Amino acid sequence: MNSWFMQLMPEFQNLQVFVPIASTYLAISTPILAIKFSDALKNRKNFKESNYVLAKNIDHTNTLKPTYIKLSARDKEEMQKAINALKTPEELQNIADDFFEKIDPDEQRNCVRNLESLGYKHISFKDDIKLHLKNFLSSTTAAAWYIPGLNKIEDLEMMPTRKVLCHEFLHMASANSICAGFQGTRYDVNTGKYNVFGSGINEGYTELLTCRLFNYDLKLCTYKIPVKLTRLMETFFDNPEDMKKAYFNGSLEELYIEFCKYGSNEEFWSIMHDIDNYAYAPLSFDFINSIGTQMRLYKVIKRSDNPEKIKKFEDILDENKFIALARRGMTFKLDDGIKKEKHI
Repeated sequence: MNSWFMQLMPEFQNLQVFVPIASTYLAISTPILAIKFSDALKNRKNFKESNYVLAKNIDHTNTLKPTYIKLSARDKEEMQKAINALKTPEELQNIADDFFEKIDPDEQRNCVRNLESLGYKHISFKDDIKLHLKNFLSSTTAAAWYIPGLNKIEDLEMMPTRKVLCHEFLHMASANSICAGFQGTRYDVNTGKYNVFGSGINEGYTELLTCRLFNYDLKLCTYKIPVKLTRLMETFFDNPEDMKKAYFNGSLEELYIEFCKYGSNEEFWSIMHDIDNYAYAPLSFDFINSIGTQMRLYKVIKRSDNPEKIKKFEDILDENKFIALARRGMTFKLDDGIKKEKHI
């Protein structure tokens, strides 16, 4: 037998082992992917119906800019006493310490109130098999979550990462009796259902703040597409701190008003719908769809005629090199790699 054939024999033997394993993996994973895909489509349908109702029923000309009560020196002293008396869950104590050190007292009120009764629970696979399986088959598998109605953080991992807990902590810190951060609900009298809105922008901004406040690399963030779209939305504010203030006071209205200085009610809810999809019903081709969403936002911000805002927006937009080249009049051809040709 030829020596080269003898050298190949171990590879054939490995292949005999690998092929059944690969076939088994595909046989198991394909139905799971189908279930996740179906879940994403179902979520997208729900988001579309919710945002359609909102787009019809809300008029930005009647939306009042929120006002926030500033804490007096005495109020701040009382709040500090309340913070000192808190019995924060052990898993969150050092995160709480970082939060109170970095966040303005005027933006701490919801956090202090929620921490006074916050629950924390680890749910193992044995504790709730059905919950773990449901989470695993969801289009957006989560390691932990905050439940506003119960004021509770639950995790499904024995040792969730600090970053995951920081993210959920901010959900808690921005929640009030009406909404959590930029996520809210509105009752529809026609259907008898509550329409949830602002979920995607809420996840995007929560993850953005998680990276900023707790020093995590933004390039390694989760919710990558919602985070970028949130950063683009942030440029609509004259002062980015105002967006943070709106978030910790549970005010999507302020984001809505800033957007509608240059955009329409329909444009706002259409973009909110897109971001909801990217966050809670992700599909593999969203990185392409999101380019269209970014360019629609670009069209709106250019109406501001504010060179500083437009420049900030473009700097973030151009982090995607395809968008950067396209904006400069470039086209692409796939021919032994990507060739760039300038329009004549």
